[in-house]
Amino acid sequence: MNTDFWILSMNLAIDIFLTDWGYVAAAACEQGLVRVALPCKTKQSARRSLLGQLGRDDAGATEADPRDHASKIIEAARAQISEYLSRKRRTFDLPISPTSASRFARAVWQACCEIPYGETRSYGWIARRIGQPESARAVGRALGANPLPLVIPCHRVVRSDGSLGGFGGGLAMKRRLLALEKGGGGKREAGGWKKKR
Repeated sequence: MNTDFWILSMNLAIDIFLTDWGYVAAAACEQGLVRVALPCKTKQSARRSLLGQLGRDDAGATEADPRDHASKIIEAARAQISEYLSRKRRTFDLPISPTSASRFARAVWQACCEIPYGETRSYGWIARRIGQPESARAVGRALGANPLPLVIPCHRVVRSDGSLGGFGGGLAMKRRLLALEKGGGGKREAGGWKKKR
């Protein structure tokens, strides 16, 4: 198993693991999954991405105790994310604990989780779903702050005209995830990883 599993602080477990799409990093506390960094080409890139999201460095990191509850959440996240990216899973069954999120953002993320695998909905649909029909732009901002991409499937949200809109992992990644769910496998384009422009 190709992982890099460690404890960043007394209550935050981190794992960096290889999937069919590259290295994914995840962090969990005792209450649930806190952060997920989208697939990266290298383990170091995944680590930097996750630590940047957490606003931390890895000074003082220690080996994780596999009996720790946060470690068990990380193990489940590793398995479920790997299965999702290899088209063996359509939904996630993980406790989540996104930190410092507003009630509005949590409502947006919950509505996002209601979008079925392989389908898309608009920012306006989510705004209406949470009872704030005039807040489509605020929905976009809340989705842009999603700490758990893949698990909270913000890639399934598009503009009302059907165009992609935005995505924190870039539009190429959003296209790949949507293609994966539509049955196309989301394979990388010839020539390897697309470079950000």
